[in-house]
Amino acid sequence: MIYYFGIDNVICKTNETDYENSEPNYERISFINNLFDNGNIIYYNSQREHKTNKCCSLLLHQQLKDWGCKYTQIKLNMLSYDKFVDSQTHHPSVFFPK
Repeated sequence: MIYYFGIDNVICKTNETDYENSEPNYERISFINNLFDNGNIIYYNSQREHKTNKCCSLLLHQQLKDWGCKYTQIKLNMLSYDKFVDSQTHHPSVFFPK
């Protein structure tokens, strides 16, 4: 399957656009990493640059690395997916097990 996940307030807690101080949710990251390890395609989708009109790519790549995220690709454009998990659509609290 192809999965798309938002980043802010999905795999980390982010206060508005304070991306530098985002706090990772390792339980959710582990869940997604397990999907990846089982052969699924994992895309992370970020709208940080759209929201701030600033380049956020270097910080985003470093955070995903530091947090141990496994993924196929980061997407910043149009999406094609089987599941999309984001705080604005398929809410994370419904998707992730409790």
